[in-house]
Amino acid sequence: MATPPPSSSAESPIECVLATIDQIYCWHARRAGFTLFGSHLGRLLLTDRRLAFLSSGNAGMARGLVENIVGGLPVQLLFGESRTDAIDWDGAAEVGGLNLVLPRIVGAEVKRRFDFSSYLSVAIHTAAGPSRHVAFMSRLGFDRFELLAFLDALERARRAS
Repeated sequence: MATPPPSSSAESPIECVLATIDQIYCWHARRAGFTLFGSHLGRLLLTDRRLAFLSSGNAGMARGLVENIVGGLPVQLLFGESRTDAIDWDGAAEVGGLNLVLPRIVGAEVKRRFDFSSYLSVAIHTAAGPSRHVAFMSRLGFDRFELLAFLDALERARRAS
């Protein structure tokens, strides 16, 4: 795995990984979408200095459409889901990627939609004015406890930074 880009020259280049979630979709919006349109598949990574979404570079819906057009369920069963556990720091620069130092995070919460799926919503400070948001959710959104554990680690890391 490539080393993360240092935050500043005064800091040690070594970062401690606090939490990860693989096979998660990211929407650059306040809420997770009801479809995979506009989402990106990747790995959500929290270190002691930053929150990063290491994108696979693939749009979530594009892969699903190709699988269904080419062979549907047999293709999905044969090849499985896209692996995200091997994505390195270059994924933060891919389309849909995210690399935020912790002080830029204004707030975060796990929310539940009317269909009982859960997602993590993160508010990000921007220099241009109002906060922008990103939302993270697994394909079905039934991993509330994993998201709550990630949120707890994120809040502890924010307080420590």
